[in-house]
Amino acid sequence: MKAQGWSREREFSAISKFMWFLRPKGWTPFDTYSSTSLGVGTTHGDPPIRFADFYAKLHRRNFSGVSVAIQSALNNAGFSYLYGERVIDKALLLAGAPGTRWRSNIIRKGRSFLRSLPRNAAIDLQALARRIAVSFDHDPFFTAPV
Repeated sequence: MKAQGWSREREFSAISKFMWFLRPKGWTPFDTYSSTSLGVGTTHGDPPIRFADFYAKLHRRNFSGVSVAIQSALNNAGFSYLYGERVIDKALLLAGAPGTRWRSNIIRKGRSFLRSLPRNAAIDLQALARRIAVSFDHDPFFTAPV
């Protein structure tokens, strides 16, 4: 599998993503970009060690409490079908992504999604995103040094 670009890193990432689809509440998948944003870089050790370190850092930063607070904001705004955990996942992915091209592509896709929504829904979703961003602007989960 190594010849096809597969690695132990990808095995851990793939398994965690598969498990997230089965049971998404309360945690987020392990990913190279997300783990990089928490200071668990690719040179930090073997994938099993990085995997464990990633979840330990999420726990120390109060991932559970922050995701519950974001979920509450989503629920109160009528977006209960979205996951607070996924909001954090996207924030971590964007923070750990290499270079601006990848980030720009994700932002472009988000804007395209907003344009596909009915105008009022898009406005409500953008307002909710701003409220969440502002309320967590100084939260240690997002501001703690890596």
